[in-house]
Amino acid sequence: MNPDWRIGQFLALQRKSCGFASQADFAKCLGVSRFHLANIESGRTPLLMEVAWKACRELKLHPGFLITNGAAFRLPFEVLNAEAVKRADALIKAKCTARFIDLWPALYELFFMATEIPQISPKRQYEVMLDNNAALSDDSGVKEIRSLPVLLDEIRKLTKDRGGKIALANKMKVTRQAVDQWLSGATKPTAEMTFELIAWVKDQHKRTK
Repeated sequence: MNPDWRIGQFLALQRKSCGFASQADFAKCLGVSRFHLANIESGRTPLLMEVAWKACRELKLHPGFLITNGAAFRLPFEVLNAEAVKRADALIKAKCTARFIDLWPALYELFFMATEIPQISPKRQYEVMLDNNAALSDDSGVKEIRSLPVLLDEIRKLTKDRGGKIALANKMKVTRQAVDQWLSGATKPTAEMTFELIAWVKDQHKRTK
């Protein structure tokens, strides 16, 4: 299958689901013509990095969700580390005409890998970043989550009431046992699940404001 067509179709789906029924309106937000956007969504024109990045901001989508055509968790753009976003902005400015699918590996390293520990796998690097209190919050001022223990403490507080853990398990599409194991320290959530949990905690704090 043509990857440009696949990602273009998925972008169109996300555009519509986020309230941009009009191609013209969304194209204006991206700084391109409606004709250009139509060509991207039909697969005739590749989605370039600069346009993809603007689309992720406008649709409030994590770029990993867009690049995987929904295979990854649907995380908000705001879960991205603010410093990583600044570095990504600089990289994209320098390579604005690169195809999104070609430049994504470099962005993946920015968001999910710690350059000071390059000898271990991306998954383990992410775990080390958590253990070393790497910042995982944005600058929204909702609730700053700097480490996995802090995240789990917040989840314990938010799920202490009757039915709280079951509700979280249903939201995360996991078993109640999986939630219990995370909170007891028996197992750790995956990197993507951790981002999903961070987004859930922030949403809970916003609801109680």
